[in-house]
Amino acid sequence: MRRRERRRSSEKREAVPEISPETRRAIAIVLLFALGIVGVLAFSGLAGSAGTAIANALRALFGLAAFLVPIVLLVLAGLLTRPVGEQKQPDGTTRPGRPPFSVLQLLGLLLFALSVTGLLHFKLGSNAPVTLPAIADGGGYLGLVAAMPLARLFGALASGVILACLAVIGVFLGFHLSFRQIAAAWRAVTGCLASAQLAMRTARYHRKQEATAEEPTFSTRTLTPE
Repeated sequence: MRRRERRRSSEKREAVPEISPETRRAIAIVLLFALGIVGVLAFSGLAGSAGTAIANALRALFGLAAFLVPIVLLVLAGLLTRPVGEQKQPDGTTRPGRPPFSVLQLLGLLLFALSVTGLLHFKLGSNAPVTLPAIADGGGYLGLVAAMPLARLFGALASGVILACLAVIGVFLGFHLSFRQIAAAWRAVTGCLASAQLAMRTARYHRKQEATAEEPTFSTRTLTPE
């Protein structure tokens, strides 16, 4: 009997098609990208009545941080495009990939959401109402849950410091980042901004040069008779 049951279970497993990890990753990328774009359209008022309901629900839950939800989804979709583990290049070198998605990363994202919404909740003040629509101007109901216990234990100032540090830890855990990677990203962003500013200045200089070249000089002006 046991052998028959084992055979049946093995046959059932063989009958069910298994999805490869690459296929699951591709499906997750498409879903996260679609949710992020729908979120952006919802906050822009371009997703119909369902989008308005989604935007209102996110504002009630996350407050002012609701606008970060679609951005985080798009960033996660971009991170998943990187393969897991080190990848060998044609020249023989290895390119570092991303670590596998884990429960610790989900906890990091949750910690980041709690910390940011908690910080935004302090914006409302201690006497602010905890009902809609007033709470949506702060950190929403999630910020209320994160900020109120800390404020009663440590006060508003110390709670703000704690939540700010927890937000940084949440970013490190949720996106698998380090201080070195953040510094490298900051240098890349500042380098791009400096290059764009230099290009704008160069374009303005060339436009001025062309404008001055087109102006007639005294020697080329023709005298008109009176």
